[in-house]
Amino acid sequence: MRHVFVGALPLLRLRRHPIPTAAFMLLRYRLSRALARAFVLLAAAVQPLAAQGTVDPLAAAKPGRNPGQPVDREYTKKIREYTAEPFFNTVLTDYLPASKTVPTPKAILGDIAGAPTKLPNSTEVYACMRLLAKSSPRVRVFSIGTTEEGREMIAVAVASCMLMVPAADAASSW
Repeated sequence: MRHVFVGALPLLRLRRHPIPTAAFMLLRYRLSRALARAFVLLAAAVQPLAAQGTVDPLAAAKPGRNPGQPVDREYTKKIREYTAEPFFNTVLTDYLPASKTVPTPKAILGDIAGAPTKLPNSTEVYACMRLLAKSSPRVRVFSIGTTEEGREMIAVAVASCMLMVPAADAASSW
């Protein structure tokens, strides 16, 4: 038996064990919730807040939904249905903004991120992230190496276009 540490969460890796450990299942659940949050942040960034007077829009931004931004009602309904208790959500994760240019996890995976019947594997999550990077200049995917098992590891940057470094500069800084 070998121990692998992910953040502060130790995972027990059992070789040839058909049933995933509870810690592994919890990690996969947390990864799918992180994927859902990334989609929410990206979709919220698609329509930036308008500047009020001379105030910098990034400085004036507050957590929550822009009331003028349309909401994907079907996806939002599923988020609320699949969340065990309302206190698990925040004003940043209890809805999905509607976008004509950014695909939703439901369009890619077949259900919302974090759905009880769909637990995506890393290749599906990586495909989602790469599709997001193709559909928005606010997302960048970087290959950062391989795991000890030879699988690719990626890092995903989601930010305002003003904060994103041009690709040539980003490549030279790695």
